[in-house]
Amino acid sequence: MALQLEILTPTRIVMTGAVDEVHIPGVLGEVEILPQHTSFASTLGLGRVVYRQGSQSTTVNITGGVVTVDNDRVTLLVDKVVDDLNISS
Repeated sequence: MALQLEILTPTRIVMTGAVDEVHIPGVLGEVEILPQHTSFASTLGLGRVVYRQGSQSTTVNITGGVVTVDNDRVTLLVDKVVDDLNISS
């Protein structure tokens, strides 16, 4: 069983496809999403989205957004995808 993942920005589709798991940067901490996860919607913080397809993991750096999870479909509407998470205090 797999999850259907979509990562979207206001201007493009970053990724769409079947994955085994997704780790997202929630505003209150990291959330791991596996198949049959309960439905929810939340705000995303600055951080790394990591998804796994078989033995391959991919990382996407985001600057925030929102996520919805429903019926093994994970949709991330992200503000921006960046090459580097240049976090400075």
